[in-house]
Amino acid sequence: GQAGAVRHGISKALTRFEPELRGVLKKGGFLTRDARTVERKKYGKA
Repeated sequence: GQAGAVRHGISKALTRFEPELRGVLKKGGFLTRDARTVERKKYGKA
């Protein structure tokens, strides 16, 4: 959700300023983007 997106954004910003943090953040799963998207609306449904 939004909290995960904020966490991801802050983690990416941190790696820009402190590149040595990348390994730790990657191991913690903070740099992995959640690729799921909202399914589109379908016509003819209530």
